[in-house]
Amino acid sequence: MKNTQDKRVVKTRRAIREALITLLRDREMEDITVVLLAETAQVNRKTFYAHYEKVEDVGWDLINEFVEQIAAYMEQARAKKKPITAATFVELFAQAYPLHPDLFRDIFTAPNYAFLSQNIQIIMKREIMRYLHIPRRSPKHSHVISFVIGGLFGAYRDWFASGQKMPLTELTELLSNMVSTYMPTEV
Repeated sequence: MKNTQDKRVVKTRRAIREALITLLRDREMEDITVVLLAETAQVNRKTFYAHYEKVEDVGWDLINEFVEQIAAYMEQARAKKKPITAATFVELFAQAYPLHPDLFRDIFTAPNYAFLSQNIQIIMKREIMRYLHIPRRSPKHSHVISFVIGGLFGAYRDWFASGQKMPLTELTELLSNMVSTYMPTEV
């Protein structure tokens, strides 16, 4: 694999990820071929294979990018000695959304993005449990966290479906208050 810090590598990988985002608006993941993805990204197949083995790897790269944003935000919160709670994830969305509004809209509303949405929810649950020091085998907390995350995703789906009539700042405050009320903060 090439040096991931090389500007050409970064640019090519970004083009391939953006091509996948574009294609997922109209197609299921299993209907996207390497040839189609490479053409959409305006790279040749050989270039694609220099960066990824298969189309699904690009999807995982998108998920990993999202997880890295979560991790960076948590590190910032830790550095500021800010407690990490479920509301932290609501704030993260409010900060990350302006960077990729189309991707966020699609993750929450487009059926073809279900694999991204589902995996992000799984990762968020794992991270919340880890940062709140909740044992993985705590079914009570696990179910509550799943419920809250599912509710957050539902609220964001509704927000996008309504044409984003409520300002994001107001939605963020509302959801932060709700998850702070219902999410366990200790074991």
